[in-house]
Amino acid sequence: MPGQDTPQEDDQADGGGPGPDPEAMLWAALRLAPEEGVSVPDLMHQTGMGRRWVYYRLTALAAAGRATQITRSQWRATPGGGDDE
Repeated sequence: MPGQDTPQEDDQADGGGPGPDPEAMLWAALRLAPEEGVSVPDLMHQTGMGRRWVYYRLTALAAAGRATQITRSQWRATPGGGDDE
């Protein structure tokens, strides 16, 4: 109806806009992970993404030398693996 805000307009008026970038959230979590790493369920929670997406991205980061699997389901950024991004 004319004069009514659509949900998209409401989000923009609230300053909602697009949410945080899941890849940036994943990388931040890996960089801030302790020596023992961060768990995949924690990464899922922090990024808002599913297990398959998280593992896909972790595999790609590991292949690029940017992430290391510490133990089963525990990951962190590889030291010197691109902290500048």
